Amino acid sequence: MSTDPNEIERDIERTREQLGHTVEELTDRLDVKKQAQQRVDEAKHEAQQRLEYAKQNARENPQLPAIIVVGTVALVVLMFWRRRRG
Repeated sequence: MSTDPNEIERDIERTREQLGHTVEELTDRLDVKKQAQQRVDEAKHEAQQRLEYAKQNARENPQLPAIIVVGTVALVVLMFWRRRRG
């Protein structure tokens, strides 16, 4: 440790800044509402990206949505038919 008062002052100021950053970080981590909102925002962003990707694929391959719809309808009809037989 230094005995120079100026060096001690600088060391104290650095320690205060580090402590301030640590307190801010802990406050952010403990802010449940903020974390929840961030997760909601991330989920919205991801959903928007997936929707844009699906739209782009549909534009590039217009048969794909029709195939998906037909497959889904066939699956529903099959499930309904099996329930009625069983």
